[in-house]
Amino acid sequence: MQELTEIEKRALTGYSQGLTYNQIGSLINRSHESVKSMLRKINYKLDVHNNRSAASKAIIMNIIKPKF
Repeated sequence: MQELTEIEKRALTGYSQGLTYNQIGSLINRSHESVKSMLRKINYKLDVHNNRSAASKAIIMNIIKPKF
């Protein structure tokens, strides 16, 4: 498995908190299209098929911390 960059971790954390692509983009200074592309890349790196699975796997593997 490939390591996630810090910006990818921030994007995935935002997704896990229920933020929209636009909100995540504002958080990491990227367009919503760039966020969508980044999340697809994260899915590939984590060997999952969707964003929800990526967020779950990243939390289980202590790559990101859940925020409630």
